[in-house]
Amino acid sequence: MRIRLLLGGHAAKVELPTAQTGAGFVTLIGETTLRLEAVVDRSDYGELQLQVERSEEGLGLDYVISTGEERDLDFHALERAVWIFALSLGEVGPLPTVDIQENEAWLTASILTDDGVAAITVPQKPRKTGELYKENKVQLSPALLGQMK
Repeated sequence: MRIRLLLGGHAAKVELPTAQTGAGFVTLIGETTLRLEAVVDRSDYGELQLQVERSEEGLGLDYVISTGEERDLDFHALERAVWIFALSLGEVGPLPTVDIQENEAWLTASILTDDGVAAITVPQKPRKTGELYKENKVQLSPALLGQMK
């Protein structure tokens, strides 16, 4: 089982130099740098494993949760399953520092941008999908909210 960012379309047919760096990937798409990093990796399954996989569909940047024989995975039986990723496309310099605040029930990851604070708050323990959609909280910076209107 894995979490995958698939670079497909026109990118599927070109060479995409990719390096693994700690908990992340750095990929060159032409002259544009894409960076992806697992900033929160907390689950009963253990640490995520990184893997790059090329297929006819494109280049997969994978965070592998579990390997081995196929089996049923019951997320509701887990005590903890939280993964949060940072993605940057064409940005110069390091990824923004992610501030993590947590208690037993919730985890909040936030970054300070030029436009203000952006954050996401998610439950630490998996629940029914409908509950998760209602309970996740996203805070966008005021400038970004203004662009969406």
